[in-house]
Amino acid sequence: MNDFQIMISKRTQYNYLQRSLKPLILLTFLSLITLSIVFVSGCKNDPNDLGINFVNPNDTLGSLLLESNADTIRITENNVRVYNNNSSVSSLLVGSSPSAAGTYQAKSFLTFTGLPNNRAGENVLSSYIRFKYNFYSYRDSAGPVSFNIYKVKRKLDYSTVTLDSVTSSDFETTQIGTYTGNPTDVSDIIVNLDPNAVKDWISYAADTNSTGKNYGIYISPNSGSTTIKGFYTSNDDINFRPRLIAIVDSNGTHDTLNISDSQYLSLTDAPLSVIPANRIFVQSGITFLSRVNFDFTKIPSNVIINEAYLELTIDPVNSVNLPFTSKSVFADRVTDSVLVKANADGFSTFPVAGDTTKYYVRLNSYFQGWSTGIYPREGILLSMVSKSNLNSIAFYDQSDADINKRPKLRIRYTNR
Repeated sequence: MNDFQIMISKRTQYNYLQRSLKPLILLTFLSLITLSIVFVSGCKNDPNDLGINFVNPNDTLGSLLLESNADTIRITENNVRVYNNNSSVSSLLVGSSPSAAGTYQAKSFLTFTGLPNNRAGENVLSSYIRFKYNFYSYRDSAGPVSFNIYKVKRKLDYSTVTLDSVTSSDFETTQIGTYTGNPTDVSDIIVNLDPNAVKDWISYAADTNSTGKNYGIYISPNSGSTTIKGFYTSNDDINFRPRLIAIVDSNGTHDTLNISDSQYLSLTDAPLSVIPANRIFVQSGITFLSRVNFDFTKIPSNVIINEAYLELTIDPVNSVNLPFTSKSVFADRVTDSVLVKANADGFSTFPVAGDTTKYYVRLNSYFQGWSTGIYPREGILLSMVSKSNLNSIAFYDQSDADINKRPKLRIRYTNR
């Protein structure tokens, strides 16, 4: 076979391979497209986190819409008071804030640490505590604050103490200090202290078996208070912290002790009567929570929840919030309606830009779980995200005369 014949033979084989492979290449290409479609459809983001037949919220073909009103989904609320540990509160809160609806009260515990351990038995000639006002006040910045100071009789764990875990038997009845005034700036607030109390603390620093213990002081408001005020704490700049100042006589020589290290805890309380009528109400510090539940009779069971949004409207008159603190609210699924417990992995919501009166909570996964019976239908628990001070938010409830201010629930679902 000459070169020309060989070339023709190879070209014939190449053409044959091309004709043979074309159907195979086309089939492979189509198979890959099919696999890609299956893969993509199987990996769609599932905001319900339940993995049950999620339908994209934008795909509303064949879906049905329910919106809350008197004839469809009834929304109810139950405001409750829960005593939490408030060791994260950013102020040392003291005082009373009375009103016709009830009185808010704030009391604090303070323990000075780092006292010298080599001065046992020395006389304390005089002593006082210096506080500085941090410009936080609750409801009346111009009113006076008045309080008494007592020695605490037992060791308290400030990281776990709640208002209902301490009683009057935990502190002595004899005052070791008192104050009444109306602080308006960061000038020193001097509260004279019984020198014998400081002498006991110095002895305790040297020997924990001594009779005088350093379990700290209890700062309790008295009838002279018309407001609650906040003071700087040991978490603040050293120049603003509470200070224990004591003049000590050491064999005829006078020394000044200046202690700025301390631990603190503030506890606040108010009766349920302070909650404004017909409002969904949440407040940090105490804490007031609101359990919101939904009527499921108009929602078919075992459906696919495409969207579930709750809209809440703020009542600004009955809300108290500092300008630079968080206005976010947690919405957690209730797990125990008797003990008022909720899961800790809920959703947070905050005012929508451009309309600071509206809050929107996306509850897809909760409604999907309620629909399929995975979760008990106990509703959600609303609480303040920020635990600082006494910030509060009131929302209009479903009984409000203005229909535009009522809570609104929008559910879009697809039948299986």
